[in-house]
Amino acid sequence: MLLRDETHGTFRVAGAVSPHAEALREVTSFDFSPDSFPLIGRILGNELVEIPQPAVADPITAGFMHRWHTRYLLATKLTRSGQVVGILAVGGDDTVDTIAPRVRQMFRGIAPHATIALNNVRLVADLRHADQLKSEFLSTMSHELRTPLNVILGYTELLGDDAFGPLLDEQRDTVGRVYQSARSLLDLINATLDVNRIQAGRLPVQLGEVNLRALFDHMHHELRHLPHAGNVILRWDMVVDGARVRTDANKLKIIVKNLVGNALKFTKSGEVAVQARYDPRTAHLHFSVADTGVGIAAGDLAHIFDMFRQVGDGHDQGGVGLGLYIVKRFVEQLEGQVTVSSTRGTGSTFSIVIPAVAVAKESPFQQHAA
Repeated sequence: MLLRDETHGTFRVAGAVSPHAEALREVTSFDFSPDSFPLIGRILGNELVEIPQPAVADPITAGFMHRWHTRYLLATKLTRSGQVVGILAVGGDDTVDTIAPRVRQMFRGIAPHATIALNNVRLVADLRHADQLKSEFLSTMSHELRTPLNVILGYTELLGDDAFGPLLDEQRDTVGRVYQSARSLLDLINATLDVNRIQAGRLPVQLGEVNLRALFDHMHHELRHLPHAGNVILRWDMVVDGARVRTDANKLKIIVKNLVGNALKFTKSGEVAVQARYDPRTAHLHFSVADTGVGIAAGDLAHIFDMFRQVGDGHDQGGVGLGLYIVKRFVEQLEGQVTVSSTRGTGSTFSIVIPAVAVAKESPFQQHAA
């Protein structure tokens, strides 16, 4: 089965079966064109080409048939929407005077299925090319967008710290809004890039020694600055006792940050409670994020970890629905489990269990998470 190269008008083997390994390797290395291989032109000009023996073929075709241990040949062009997409050819090493009608009929029946197969090959190739272009585009654009965003964030932080002189209350509020919007956009860009890397398999697990107390203390300090309603309390309850475990600190940080950020986004009053507990007997880390927000309808629970799926009270909450998808993928990479329970109007609780083998304190390789 040969696939047509639309750019050059040549044909190359897309799939072949033969008991003669050397002949098979040779035939798959050729580019066939009507100019250099007369049989191609003959096939393109006819519905069906039959060569019952090399003696009735042109010299070039007869030479190839002899080299490839072929005594008879059947070939037809494969068309899709009136365009030639390839060629199907079959040959045998039996000597015949004429090709049997049943063989011809079977061959005609196979040809449409071969056309579909070739079209699928082309579609897969196009999709792979498009996916590669998408990955390159996202990688380039994320870099180009993050650079000016980091400059904006840096200057707004300096303004907020009165580095260029004291601000009026109204100015400080405006600068704060600029900072939060830039921060949200940066988080969105990073989430999009993370999804692209996950799908491309470029975010493998990187295990290291993690001090759980240091990790969660650092996250407590960092995440209290996430946007949230002024009357919402972010509460932390850590029972980890400074345990040192083997896990991927970066993925753990992203999991907790996405869950806490999501909870704060949908909570207008009350609290968001983060609890963490390490069980040395089972070598598992348990943590949960519970909120008193809008909750999730029962019909939406099965879809909240899908990409680009957002649920809530029907109002725009920002983001594009990638946070929980990333959470689930990272938890799965760490061989853990994530579950959710929720009641509409009263809040939600996300619970995570992740294997984390304890490491002796005298371990020679200590990598602090904070």
